[in-house]
Amino acid sequence: MELLFKLAVFFIPFDNLFFAPSRGWATISPILFAFYAITNIKELTQSIKANSKYVFLIVIIAIYSSTLYLFYKPDMANTIDGIVTISFGVLLYLALHIRYVIKEKDIKKDVKILIFAYSLSFLYGLVKFAALKGGVGFVLSAFELLEKRYYSRLAFSFTEPSFISLHIAGVMYLVCISIKDKLLKKKLIILISLFCALTLISGDSARFLVDFAIILALVVAKFLVQKKIKFSKKMIVFILIIFISGGLALQIQGNTRVTKMLNGDTYTDMIYSDPSLAARYFRINSSIKGYENEPMKALFGAGLGNSYYFLQYGFIDALEEYDNPYTSEVAVLSNSKENQLFCMPIRLISEIGVLWFIAIMLLIFSKVIKNKENIFDLLIILYLYVQFDSYAFYTFPLYLFIIDYKARKRRLAEKDQSNTSNGGPYGEFIGN
Repeated sequence: MELLFKLAVFFIPFDNLFFAPSRGWATISPILFAFYAITNIKELTQSIKANSKYVFLIVIIAIYSSTLYLFYKPDMANTIDGIVTISFGVLLYLALHIRYVIKEKDIKKDVKILIFAYSLSFLYGLVKFAALKGGVGFVLSAFELLEKRYYSRLAFSFTEPSFISLHIAGVMYLVCISIKDKLLKKKLIILISLFCALTLISGDSARFLVDFAIILALVVAKFLVQKKIKFSKKMIVFILIIFISGGLALQIQGNTRVTKMLNGDTYTDMIYSDPSLAARYFRINSSIKGYENEPMKALFGAGLGNSYYFLQYGFIDALEEYDNPYTSEVAVLSNSKENQLFCMPIRLISEIGVLWFIAIMLLIFSKVIKNKENIFDLLIILYLYVQFDSYAFYTFPLYLFIIDYKARKRRLAEKDQSNTSNGGPYGEFIGN
């Protein structure tokens, strides 16, 4: 079964496979991680007991959500999708716990697999980028056969260009900050730099330009607040940021979509200047209008899979504000049971209510508030999920596991240190 986990790690970057079962995020890794957890039934039981607080929370929310179906008629397809994706997210966390805590497998070996996979993904993107620029038809035809959703833009081996930020900041960056091996860390930094450079050169993702600027600012802020970093290194980083900022400014000037947004007088002008952004924002805005129209209902939510209720409550009001010629994607939402809002906070509020959303946010912040470095990483993750709403994606389960794993390591180290000072058995072991 260990091969199953390795395959799951390998396929993380390849989420646009023609044979993947999903219509949207065409991935197979969450399925493989789930099978790994389930097939290790003995360890799964141990992992559930060890993480009973999380499992209990999920069960309570599931029961709560079910009671909401007494007031809101559920859409079965949406409900099943919600249950499946949440299950994949939970099983990913449990799979990581089984492999690295219960079985105590070497994380470095799996990181090497991940680095190799992302290296292939980069080469995949480089070849496609060259074929697109050179108009090499037979090469592009091969990509059309391989990909579930073909784009004539750079997306590497990911579902679409908007997933580039998620993989760079939501997977590679998180793995990079979680390992101590300097060589593996260096390789990941090189990979991240290559992905960023080629994406910026291509100019194929307007979202990435914005994401890059915001995430880079948060990463630099995290770096600068660290007391252990020498002043000379901070100055080098500062100089590099000046050069990167200059290059980014030139790239932005050459991107008509971004410059059009930046030329807006107000934030709504900026949003409605771009068709794709306008259509995505409409789902958020109509949901917010729905909360304003039905504030008591917003406190408690409409149940798992029922986020479209609030979208419809605020549809007319949001439509009156909508100011973009691109209306085909928006018009169909008036009576649709579309549950994809492209924004996790909005989806959570719509499905389980403001009260549960606040409780979950407080729980998350309580885990990271003691370490100011972790706060910057959390802000990066929250930013990513403002534009993404899949329960099954790797970022949050991976981040939660990293936080818990580090906390566990600290507790064990403190225990060992205590036993060492007391001359206990742990002290003898460390002494050897």
